[in-house]
Amino acid sequence: MCNGAAHLVDHVLPDVPVRQLVLSVPFELRLLLACRADAFGAMTSLFISEVFRWQRERAREEELKKVRYGALVMQHRFGSSLNLNTHLHAVFPDGVFSRHPSRKVKFHELRPPEPDDLEDIAFNVHQRFLRWLQRHGLLKNEAESGFSNESPELTALQACAQGSLGLGNLVKKRSKPRTSNQDADEGGFEQRAVNGRVGVSHGYSLYAGNPISAWDRDGRERLLRYCLRAPLSLERLSIGPDGNVIYQVKATRHGNETRRVMTPMQFMARLVALIPPPYHPLLRYFGVFGPHASWRKAVVPDVAPATEHQHDLAKPPAAWTLKTDPSHSASTTSPKSPADPSVASTILAAPARESKQETRNQDIGPRLGAPWRIDWAALLRRVHEIDSLACPCGGRLKFVELVTEPTTAREVLASMGLPTDLPPIAKARSPDFYQESFPADWD
Repeated sequence: MCNGAAHLVDHVLPDVPVRQLVLSVPFELRLLLACRADAFGAMTSLFISEVFRWQRERAREEELKKVRYGALVMQHRFGSSLNLNTHLHAVFPDGVFSRHPSRKVKFHELRPPEPDDLEDIAFNVHQRFLRWLQRHGLLKNEAESGFSNESPELTALQACAQGSLGLGNLVKKRSKPRTSNQDADEGGFEQRAVNGRVGVSHGYSLYAGNPISAWDRDGRERLLRYCLRAPLSLERLSIGPDGNVIYQVKATRHGNETRRVMTPMQFMARLVALIPPPYHPLLRYFGVFGPHASWRKAVVPDVAPATEHQHDLAKPPAAWTLKTDPSHSASTTSPKSPADPSVASTILAAPARESKQETRNQDIGPRLGAPWRIDWAALLRRVHEIDSLACPCGGRLKFVELVTEPTTAREVLASMGLPTDLPPIAKARSPDFYQESFPADWD
């Protein structure tokens, strides 16, 4: 996913301000969207069309005609406690694109959405999706908002999804008072809403974060990493002395850390519920970013093939560093590193540092120098700030030869004094192993 975020920043998103929109759906819809890929896809398309409609109306207010729009949408199926929570994260350019007779594309920044605008979008999504459900026979009747099941008996996958809907029984653990930085980092949707805009209608909640400056390419990459994150964190996963699986849940606003305790079978059922259906992409491109869009080549960045100096990690290439606004002084600082745990709060809550005069009407120019392919060592340094080619002696490591033959590999290992045999595979461990490995006072 980190590689995907880097690819989107280098080869898809132009250097324009972007904004994140998060659409949360009513609880009654989550099981339907999780089990019906066509319903989730229809919900996504309706949401994007409503946002494009709002942008089109704002463009008319500024007397802009023949404009185009674009969006990247990530479908999420998970919540913070391994619960099934279908919702959408969308990244939009904070404006529209127009094209001159010379075929050159210009970006026009629009005013930010107000809570009334977000409420209007959420209401229209609700009305249009109700009509879609009615056409497909998924409503009980026209007056009710409930949904009918096609079969009275649930399949194994549907049962796993239904059991993973709610938060369930969580174990609370007393902890130290939380700091403001922790609250900003791990706070939920309501906590982030303080620094953004929210519209609510008929159980739909639409959150609009603050824009990320056109000059902050690092910020756009962190935003996309946040939207493309995995459904669970291995750092928050552990096994108790009784063999149960324990998952650390995001802290509540009252300062109590919570943990979910599951049997191995319950844990597997929750993981199964988070797996998307086959042939159902979770990342989707709309508008000018679509693969067959006629404006795509004029909007996405132009790139050049990688050169030798781009693989030298002693000095990262300019395409991987923050592009600074020339109108800013030296007081403008670079964003936090990707390893900073407060990345999500920075993306959603931090005010954007940009020059309105510079970005309101901006020409989309070529951005050369981004490599077509990022090798694994460069990607580790870019994402996690780990320089795998740094030698302890202070020099730089480099590849000499790729050894694929077992005989040659054994000779090389023997000459270096390293073992030439494969390590033995560890035996499967029974639940008794964990009772013997963990102390009795484990907490």
